Amino acid sequence: MRLSISNPGVELQAWLVLSRVAALPTVWSNCLAAWVLSGGGSATRMVGLTLGASLLYVGAAWLNDFFDAEFDRQRRLARPLVSGWIAHDAVGKLGALWLVLGAVLLVVSGAHLAPVFLVLTLAMLYDRFHNVTKLSPVLLGLCRFFLYVAVASAAPRGVTGFLLWCGIALGAYVGATGHVAQNSAARDLIQRWPLFLLGAPVVLALLANRGEYQQPAIWLSFVLALWVLPCLRHALRGENSNRKLTVSGLTAGIVLVDLLATGGESPTTIVIFGLLFVLCLALQRYAPDT
Repeated sequence: MRLSISNPGVELQAWLVLSRVAALPTVWSNCLAAWVLSGGGSATRMVGLTLGASLLYVGAAWLNDFFDAEFDRQRRLARPLVSGWIAHDAVGKLGALWLVLGAVLLVVSGAHLAPVFLVLTLAMLYDRFHNVTKLSPVLLGLCRFFLYVAVASAAPRGVTGFLLWCGIALGAYVGATGHVAQNSAARDLIQRWPLFLLGAPVVLALLANRGEYQQPAIWLSFVLALWVLPCLRHALRGENSNRKLTVSGLTAGIVLVDLLATGGESPTTIVIFGLLFVLCLALQRYAPDT
């Protein structure tokens, strides 16, 4: 399968846009957070889980374009598949392959079958129906929640109660981000009550952390709020709103949600989350979601 363009830089960018790599660092941060919250363990196993989650994500991204081809021909002509750079059938077949390989690698790396199956199923439901249902943000949030559960199931402590609460808070945040994305092209005022779900990680952190964990939770909550609130301004300006800019900012904020969940467990994890956050912003500039 080849692109019908000769510029290697443009070709690479097309592949990255198709794969929606701008949000891929948030998948890695999800895996890292779930792993840390569940006791860590073998670095090799962690790499396998992260690679599996990455393949599953890329496969879902490709199938998203495969199912959206007709919709994109009418509204998003810049998408690689619509512009004729990549064959439609090949994208569908390879997308399904990446999706299955990712799920298999997650299970081989120790993740329990049930949450992996749920991530796979929810991703496919989102890809197929997200343009025809208002519940698509819920599907996105559930995908991230069950990714947490899948990764944690392979870690030493397994799926703990606190991890489930962190997964719920993450799912609420991602669902609210999906709500903005779903209405990014609309001209009317966005429904505001789902935006309060963006505060779920902060509420959980302030309620759940006591003693020595309280101060880091307060500081990291402040960092997340300091990032999210300015992002929301772009979505709440009425006719002058730039909701795509809000979606980009909130997507990068997923890394900060994961950092908050871990409570800055160690200087090393803080640095890793920081690098993932910067990488997400950089990829948004080079390969933005069109």
